[in-house]
Amino acid sequence: MTDPSSTAPLLPALPPNRALDEHLRRSLAVLRDRSEDDGLRDRIDDVIRGRSSLRALSRDPAFGALLEPLVTRGMQQLGDLTPDEQRAAEEGAAAFERGAAFERGEVPGTPEPQGPTHGTW
Repeated sequence: MTDPSSTAPLLPALPPNRALDEHLRRSLAVLRDRSEDDGLRDRIDDVIRGRSSLRALSRDPAFGALLEPLVTRGMQQLGDLTPDEQRAAEEGAAAFERGAAFERGEVPGTPEPQGPTHGTW
């Protein structure tokens, strides 16, 4: 049986989004595996398993130190993308959002339901 705490949303303030949650857990696992700090690895694992919050981890100076060079390098690589690569990245992000919208029960491109207006009843 799956431990319910390990499937609790990592971002509970947002509407449920299983795809985003799984993506975050996989990303945290990659970061955990890159860290050489055993204590930080344990704290990241606690978040993945639902024993601690992502908010608490985000305030951890060791986590910030792990992320800083990765974010710097990622921003540099983002700036170095060709227009075709930028377009492909945007298309990938849009596809991810369409999947998230579908999971929330939204149909992309469908207007929000409107209530009756005068003269339409």
